Parts: sequence; structure tokens; C-alpha cells
Amino acid sequence: MKDRVGDWHSDRIYFHSTESGGFLFSRECGDVYLLNGTGAFVYQLIVDGTPLPRIVDKLRDKYEVEMETAAEDVSAFLDELRKMGLAGL
Repeated sequence: MKDRVGDWHSDRIYFHSTESGGFLFSRECGDVYLLNGTGAFVYQLIVDGTPLPRIVDKLRDKYEVEMETAAEDVSAFLDELRKMGLAGL
């Protein structure tokens, strides 16, 4: 479901992107999670259904980092989403 400023990516997670990052809202617990620009960029790619290797490529290209660094950063971000119950959209 789309509204004027963001998207519900499931019946329980709302994502809103801003110029400097974004936030996730969990309907289940009422918590808000702030994302920096990199986190919002990666989260949007996840929501769009971008395959993991392509997410790593896009992160590497956008931020001009080494492949290994990009892969580690994406993996760590996904781990954090899982810990917070925000993975598995």
C-alpha cells in the first residue's frame, strides 16, 4: 500500500525515504528505526527485490568501496534487520 510519503512493505513495516536517509516503522511493536543514507539506499533495493549480488554491486559503485567491504556492509545490515524483526519483507 502506498501513501503520499512512503510505503507499507508488508502489513507491518512502513518505510519512508528522506534526502539524508529514512526510517522504518514497525506496526507490531510501534518502534521507529532511523536509517542513514546508505541504509535507506540498501533497504530500498531490498524492497525492490534486487538480488543480493546486485545490491553489493550498486553499493560498491555508488560509494566507491571495495567489493569485500560492500559485501560485508550489506551482510551486516541484513543481520541487523533480522535481529530487529524487520527482515523477510
